[in-house]
Amino acid sequence: MKTILHWQIASPAGVQGWIQGSRRIRDFWASSFLTSWLSACAMKALMDGGYGEIVFPAVEEDPLWLAMHGRRHDGKEGPPHWFVGTLPNRFKAVLSDPSAFGPNGDDPCSKAVREHWQKLAEAVWQTFVEPAAPCGAGTWDIWHRQITGFWDINWVLGKDPKDGSDGAWLDRRKNWRAHLPSTEEPGDHCRMLGDFQELSGWVRAKGQASDQDKFWQAVRKQVREVVNPDAGDDTFELLEIRNTERLSAPALVKRLFPCLPADQLRKVLGWVPQGLQEHHGRIPGDLPAKVRFWPSTAYMAAVPWMLAAWDAVPDACKTFQQACRSKLHVPSVAEHDSHVASFRNLGSKDAKEFGLLDGSFFFDDMLHTEARNLDREAESLAQTDPDRARKLRERSRKVEEIRGELARLREAYRRRVEPNLQPRQAKSLTASPFYALLVMDGDAIGKLLSKVAGAGSERAVSEALRRFTGQVKRIVEEERDGTLVYAGGDDVKAFLPLPTAIPCAIALRQAYLDAMKNVAGKLDEPPTISAGLVFAHYHVPLSTVIRKARDLLDKVAKEGNGRNSIAVSVEKPSGTMAEYVTSFLPEKKRTPEKCKKSPIDHMQKLARAYARDIERSTSFLYNMKDRYEHVLDIFGNDRERLEKVMLAEWVKGKKGRTKGDEDRIDELLDVCMTTTGNGKAVFRLAGGLIARFLADNGVGTLDARYRSPVPAGDGA
Repeated sequence: MKTILHWQIASPAGVQGWIQGSRRIRDFWASSFLTSWLSACAMKALMDGGYGEIVFPAVEEDPLWLAMHGRRHDGKEGPPHWFVGTLPNRFKAVLSDPSAFGPNGDDPCSKAVREHWQKLAEAVWQTFVEPAAPCGAGTWDIWHRQITGFWDINWVLGKDPKDGSDGAWLDRRKNWRAHLPSTEEPGDHCRMLGDFQELSGWVRAKGQASDQDKFWQAVRKQVREVVNPDAGDDTFELLEIRNTERLSAPALVKRLFPCLPADQLRKVLGWVPQGLQEHHGRIPGDLPAKVRFWPSTAYMAAVPWMLAAWDAVPDACKTFQQACRSKLHVPSVAEHDSHVASFRNLGSKDAKEFGLLDGSFFFDDMLHTEARNLDREAESLAQTDPDRARKLRERSRKVEEIRGELARLREAYRRRVEPNLQPRQAKSLTASPFYALLVMDGDAIGKLLSKVAGAGSERAVSEALRRFTGQVKRIVEEERDGTLVYAGGDDVKAFLPLPTAIPCAIALRQAYLDAMKNVAGKLDEPPTISAGLVFAHYHVPLSTVIRKARDLLDKVAKEGNGRNSIAVSVEKPSGTMAEYVTSFLPEKKRTPEKCKKSPIDHMQKLARAYARDIERSTSFLYNMKDRYEHVLDIFGNDRERLEKVMLAEWVKGKKGRTKGDEDRIDELLDVCMTTTGNGKAVFRLAGGLIARFLADNGVGTLDARYRSPVPAGDGA
């Protein structure tokens, strides 16, 4: 009888806790990548040592697995460049040598994780932290304590029951916690992983703030020398560690390992994710790899407007780009390597350079805040460091000049496109501050695997999930201008420009269903997938957005609405503006042309209608909520009655109703008449609010593959 192994890795706070501590998109990617890579290291150790074979997931053609073996995922010659985590944090294997798995981490998989994690942490320590350690108070002791035993590894092995019941072994094992966290850590705590002490060892409450600041200044200086030693201007705030960030050892590994010189990354990982960075006059291996560069949330928000502006007024965009690079050279290349396909695919070098500008350059409030902060810092240093204060004031002046350049670019764009816009579309004359975070996860995948394992079809499901994963990058990045953070098994995490987020979720769901089609016949219920989608203002902390997206997925779409659902929210700095959920199932008893479409399929259409039609006002939606809330509760699943009530409110004060009025209410109900996972109809007025929000932020104006609403011009 076969011996089965179920294995899993997580941080002390769990995988989601490790991920949700992220403060930047690169942190989010690094969390997922490191977990996926360490899981792959465990699988590789098991297979290379001849201890067994992996049953789930299917690893043979996985791009991360291929990269670890020196092969490209696209079959081309040359070194691998893959950089997205694609393997889950757990696996199932059939063991040929069960005796190799002893207690207390005495097994090849746990040893491989410890060795690779320690090797990566050591590279970060030696490159960035060790030169600053003399400025700390017991920094090495803190580092060693936090890095050693950081990962929580659980595994269970036993004889194959041949009925799929082994799928529950690992969940039972997790209830028996053997990974005991250390006692509460002393001192000031990490800004990213709040349960851990920050690395300097100094405590601000004890009057040691200056010592703590001195340590982190030394770390930032070392990071600056590694990532950009040729920069003549040291007044810009280092993106890798901001002045207010004080991090723990695990958080620092997560934050800084992408900044290791490419040659060191190759030694630790086995390949260079995203490939070498091009730089005249320096050896590429001495520089951080391209994987250092990830877009900001402000950049993802600005992308639709940037593309539309380039299409409409390319000369004005070129002038703006040249001004940014001449006045603020280092920050202007913060994005440096655009993940946005539309910019990469533009033939013009000037267009690509424009696409590499920092996202903050397109928002006047961010530039104003930057200039104000520089002036304040200059004032505080006027007596103690007058030379630096002078440099800071000069930099503030240049930032203000960029504000003027942005105003001129906006004006050129306005003159070009405004004559072709409806009044509501004019809100898109400046970049929207909202971007989208999409998370998706297969429904009840554990139960599904247990069922097919009992039927001997587990391998078929693994292959189906691999086919789905293989399509995700194309759908997210090449077709929707998104930035893929993770795509492993049935799990997807991606950042997207606001106009393409809902179409991307719909396309990914269809790809999942298509990939699982061959195994659907072996199941009692067809496989489904759910999604959480957050439209967030760039001022909302990313950790808050990540938690919200996960809650939407787990608590609203899956638990609350019965799976096979998508939950959507709009998050402003003041809080949640609207929250909406519907299943991907169509509303029952609809006309034949609409019976195959779910409410979310109609969302973009309604948003475009709001953009074109000034008569569709938000006040109507709020009036319905305030005046008829009790009626909406009573008629919540009766479309015909709701339509009559809403039409009566809509035509109030008008001379009768028209076919256009009926169409407007019908289109609104197509979105607001949502469905649960079992097909039950539920009226949710928030759908109209979200459609109006989308219209105000580019849908209906910038969503036709980001083409400008007028033919491309010369900026005149």
